[in-house]
Amino acid sequence: MILSPDAKNQLKTLFFDEVDVAASVSNVAAVALIRQNDPIGALMMLRVSDPVVGNMSFLDGFRSAIGDSQISRWGPISGSVTQLEGRVWGVLPLQTMVVVAVTSNRSNLDEVMTAVVERFTRR
Repeated sequence: MILSPDAKNQLKTLFFDEVDVAASVSNVAAVALIRQNDPIGALMMLRVSDPVVGNMSFLDGFRSAIGDSQISRWGPISGSVTQLEGRVWGVLPLQTMVVVAVTSNRSNLDEVMTAVVERFTRR
């Protein structure tokens, strides 16, 4: 799926204009989230260059880029949530990856992040 110009601009501004954030990311995968033909958001998985230091650098840089956030739990894993420009953003550190989701509302974000956590913690 092709990202809209607005979505590309948001990604560029939030992640890659921040030098500390961009330096810690080694790979990026993104997908649009659609329910019944209606777009509800996007999910990105960013692989960090160092599983501990890179993850912390990314999270610190991301938090400074988006401002205030609150702690949230999805199953056994904690992440952070913030609202920015009418969208709800969630950040979830998972081993050598950081999952970032942006959705139209908090219930969509919780549904997406819970599914990601269940997938990664399933044995």
